[in-house]
Amino acid sequence: SVETAVKIKEYISDVEHINVEEFIYALCETPDLPLISFKGRKSKDPVQEKLSEYGLFAVDIGNPEATAVSLIEWIDERNEYEIENRYNVYSASTRRSAYEASRLVKFAKDTSEVLGNYSSLKEFDVMSARLYYGVKEDIIPLVVSVKRLGRKRARNLVKKFGNDLSGVSKKELQKVDGIGPKLAQNIKKFADNY
Repeated sequence: SVETAVKIKEYISDVEHINVEEFIYALCETPDLPLISFKGRKSKDPVQEKLSEYGLFAVDIGNPEATAVSLIEWIDERNEYEIENRYNVYSASTRRSAYEASRLVKFAKDTSEVLGNYSSLKEFDVMSARLYYGVKEDIIPLVVSVKRLGRKRARNLVKKFGNDLSGVSKKELQKVDGIGPKLAQNIKKFADNY
């Protein structure tokens, strides 16, 4: 919508470097992002506390704030169940909200290019991928490059072998839960070319 475009343009015009959490919150205040709602009348304090950890202060805690916190937790590799229980929200739509937020970040990147601001383009790409895949920055190349790996298996790989998978054999890769011969072959191909 026009309102979303204006909000994104205002935000990216006023900052030199993108603050991920602040930008997610700004996106949640646009009409184009599907919002995550609270469950009943339970306490909204956990949402307010999480926002304040990042220097984001809100007087009225509503669905935009619940969505912002859910997305912040999503890119910190929390699953929907953990988000739902921690913040008393209906987190089943987290993936949809994250997908739409990822698209809005791509729009922000395009807008930044049109405005002649090229300094944050890589930051936008990283943020878009984090939202889309629900991962921390360190495993983006792995998740993006190896189809059907997913964030959970990618994280398990990095926990077991570290970020450099080039010296890991296919048999060793298959010892990680959920990784079969075909996926191990694709991971090995990625590791050898990365």
